[in-house]
Amino acid sequence: MECHGCGIEKLSNEYPSMKLTTECRHPRFFCMRCVIQHVADNKHCPFQECGVEVDPDSKVMKILEATLREMFREYSCEYTPPMSLSGDVVKVTILTGDAVVLPYRADLTILQLKDAIKKRFKHDHSKQKLVYNEKVLECVIKHVEANNACPHKECGVEVDPDSKVMKILEATLREMFREYTCEYTPPMSLGGDVVKVTILTGDAVVLPYSADLTILQLKDAIKKRFKHDHSKQKLVYNEKVLEVFGRSHKKMTLADYGIEANATIHLLVLLYAIPDDLDHVIFDLHWGYPASAGEDNVDYLDASCFAFKKNIYASVSDFMNESEKSSAKKTRFNLMRHVRTDNGCSAAIKHSGDRMDDTNKRGHHTIEVHMKKIPESVSHLIFTLSAFKAPTVSKFPNPTLQFYEASNTNADLCSTSFDRAIHSRAIIMCCVAKDHAGKWQIYDCGAESDGCAAGYLKLVATIKKLMKTGIL
Repeated sequence: MECHGCGIEKLSNEYPSMKLTTECRHPRFFCMRCVIQHVADNKHCPFQECGVEVDPDSKVMKILEATLREMFREYSCEYTPPMSLSGDVVKVTILTGDAVVLPYRADLTILQLKDAIKKRFKHDHSKQKLVYNEKVLECVIKHVEANNACPHKECGVEVDPDSKVMKILEATLREMFREYTCEYTPPMSLGGDVVKVTILTGDAVVLPYSADLTILQLKDAIKKRFKHDHSKQKLVYNEKVLEVFGRSHKKMTLADYGIEANATIHLLVLLYAIPDDLDHVIFDLHWGYPASAGEDNVDYLDASCFAFKKNIYASVSDFMNESEKSSAKKTRFNLMRHVRTDNGCSAAIKHSGDRMDDTNKRGHHTIEVHMKKIPESVSHLIFTLSAFKAPTVSKFPNPTLQFYEASNTNADLCSTSFDRAIHSRAIIMCCVAKDHAGKWQIYDCGAESDGCAAGYLKLVATIKKLMKTGIL
């Protein structure tokens, strides 16, 4: 995306990952480099309509500076002249004739010697047995055990095999040539049967199939691939949630759930578990105008909230909010858009309508939800984004959905955004669903769909399909 400061195309990770101050409630369209420079020069937020005072020495600015330094770290280098072997050397040779030759120094350590051998021949220290003048630890130990004397002819002093020094030498030798038990593990091959774990965004992890593969091992692989903790993972197969432990704390396996070879398991990522005492919350969407949008051709990225009672579509709250006066024209328009309303949902869910900033080419929707007013029969709230005119959501820069408590708008409880290409006209951003205990939880989604606020039929069909398979 093009930075609004320097006008240069920048990667998404070159933009600030956090707000400069708690009062900044706008998208981040200035790259970190421009933000740092602007704050250093002017001591306020670079967004014209914001202009909040920002301390250049604040914690946020220090984090941005450190992040930028780390991303573009400069390394100092020192010239090392090529090694010349024209003088004295020491040579380490293998019986095959291969050798490594080093410049001789009396203070060259055996560890440095072994490092050079490892670099040349790829042999670990523990695998190297260096012999010089036929004297090594093993020979010393064997000679003392057999003769109770020092092995050097000119010495011959009596030595106790059980002395402290000999015990140290034996322990050193054991550590140098420690023997490990090993078990053969065949190399992983994906040419045969596999099991696939996929996210609705299309990302996936593929593992070799084994009926006794545990759900815990599956979650370990997911954590390694996607960095999601076990507690954030919800695995669904054939409308069943896969649990790590079953009855009597038994570790559950693929076989326990009837999962066969080449099956696909779906992963949902938990963004936030809504506590019981949290009532009035806000879902806040920002987006930038498409590059092709002119003054007379403004396009909209619509945030909509669908309420479902199990798999039954109950209502939708969108840009045509309750403040719009009822009329025969509005009724016909809503019928054409496949809009449904529910009085209970309308009391609990309020949409702000379009809030357009033509000067800075940014759009903004908020959806306020009173969790305790949601009808008991509602099981899911589905939050979607859809392009009203554009063929894909990707035409809109940096769509971001934030979630916070209405009484504390400066503290994000969770957020989600997309840095991948979206090839469809609509995307399901997140799903707020009740668990088996009736607790509301927010799951990241990312599934693409046809349909938009001008006609919800195809979007509703996508949501129903995901619900039917147990994914949502």
